[in-house]
Amino acid sequence: MRLRAIAAAIIVMAAALPAVAAETTQNGVSVFDPWARATPRGTQVGSTYMLVRMAPGVQDRLVGAYSDVARTAALQAYEREGGVMRRIRIDGIGLQPGETTALVPGGYHILLSDLTQPLRDGQKFKLTLVFEKAGEMVVDVEVTAVAATGPRGGYTAPGFVSTPGGPGVVPLPIPGFVPKGSY
Repeated sequence: MRLRAIAAAIIVMAAALPAVAAETTQNGVSVFDPWARATPRGTQVGSTYMLVRMAPGVQDRLVGAYSDVARTAALQAYEREGGVMRRIRIDGIGLQPGETTALVPGGYHILLSDLTQPLRDGQKFKLTLVFEKAGEMVVDVEVTAVAATGPRGGYTAPGFVSTPGGPGVVPLPIPGFVPKGSY
């Protein structure tokens, strides 16, 4: 009986711990919480999102991406034209020293086109990010629900808070944080 009580207490405490960051770091570039929404049946496109944090003194550009789950991947952003938001293809995303850049719904993102397989909730896939200076970095992208607004455990990068699958990125007013894109 006592062992059950101890086991139950451990489970409750573990559930209360903050989410562990899904982080990949290489050459001064840290990528946090890469995620994608599940795709409805028959859909041939999907988008991936993440937070990219640069170390102090390190500047770079994200210039491309590729994955086995899609035949093409393109960097995109949104712009307002005549009161209508539309996606535009961009050739890169500037990443400044000590700053965090958000790739989020309604802002910068990576569009995966001509999917080779559906993106299913709970699945993970490899995405290779291509940086001008840091080179290639492979990250694990977690697929969440079709209507998700953020990664399953919420954003875990320093300077960000969000509820799991909640309203998206909410920046904290901390030095070195520069929001990019729309939230």
